Amino acid sequence: MLSILTNFGPGFGPLVRTFDMARRIRLQLEMIMSESICIIVPWVYGEHQLRVLKEETSGEPGLRGKVFLSPDMGDALRPLLFSGKGFNVELNTFLQIYEKQKTQLERLLKSPLKGIDIKGNLLTLEPEKIQLEVARNPVVSTGIKNSYYSSVGYCSSIFEELLKYREVPGVDYKLLVKAISVARKTEADFCLHFQPVPRCLSFRENSQPLYETERETPPLIPLPKVPKETLEKGMYVSVSGIPGLSSLYQQALQLPQTVFTNDRSCDFTEGQNRPPAYIAHPSIERVFARAAWNTIWLANLTGTPLVCPDYTKEDHPEIFFNLKTIAKIGLAYTWDHKNVALEEFLTQIPCGKQNTPEVYERIRERFGTLDGLDYCVNMIIEDFLNAG
Repeated sequence: MLSILTNFGPGFGPLVRTFDMARRIRLQLEMIMSESICIIVPWVYGEHQLRVLKEETSGEPGLRGKVFLSPDMGDALRPLLFSGKGFNVELNTFLQIYEKQKTQLERLLKSPLKGIDIKGNLLTLEPEKIQLEVARNPVVSTGIKNSYYSSVGYCSSIFEELLKYREVPGVDYKLLVKAISVARKTEADFCLHFQPVPRCLSFRENSQPLYETERETPPLIPLPKVPKETLEKGMYVSVSGIPGLSSLYQQALQLPQTVFTNDRSCDFTEGQNRPPAYIAHPSIERVFARAAWNTIWLANLTGTPLVCPDYTKEDHPEIFFNLKTIAKIGLAYTWDHKNVALEEFLTQIPCGKQNTPEVYERIRERFGTLDGLDYCVNMIIEDFLNAG
């Protein structure tokens, strides 16, 4: 059985988006190739990840037997992923263990791989059947021949921006020189490089492609579908899967209004625990989230006012640059969490669905669509089949 591997950076967003891309590729390739195809996902985030994948496959029960979680690959990838414990500490650890973890991943892909499907069934997967890889914000390459890269900005470029302008306080700039080299080597291992519009460094003027294989795309999320059931009006708090960043959401989760969230660790009713797709619901009047692109795009495309906390030194510097971009283009409202209470700040923010920001109409005119996933999938399938 031919297999598609997902390779994702930190947080639930990259995990879900690689899965979205893989499931679309799988559906088309099964029809073209007339053979069964499965998806392999490194099991990084334990039961939380299993819950997310069950939510993502809820409308497609037949897919659950074709999606396999790999605990061994998850164990190899997890130490490389940012977890919110502080950028300097984690970057230093990353540089120390990178080669070891990369070797471990490559070794796993040369021997039979144990997998568990979403229904709990065990299967041994043959490595030679893993013929295609889709990545989102990857921190490591696996050596798979047909590998396709997408991100909200090249990590090497983000680090170069940090090093050049030194705008972010508390960063150990000596670490960045080595990190840029490692990131650039990782990025170069992929066949095609998809870069969405807008993205992390879109505040810069006249940026040029970093690779000849770069392709700009519309936003890399599915076009939102509006849930049909009745909901009380309220605010959605979208909590990242990065474990060390929980303090960002404390005030939002304690607001004296109806709050919906994807965070099941809170003492909320079952009706308040909803996946992020519910941001599209007409009753969701605002969104509170870290300034990460999956939520930025989703809030913007559904016309839902988005509030993002300002940058904290514990977070990844990508967020610093995301905040610069959303401020320049007008995609969200940035909350100064040190000086203003969130409840007070919200009195200044529009409530209820609004018009989609103007930039998205320009994107639609340029690409003919706002669905960046299908845009990429079509190019990946063509490249994969031609590589034969």
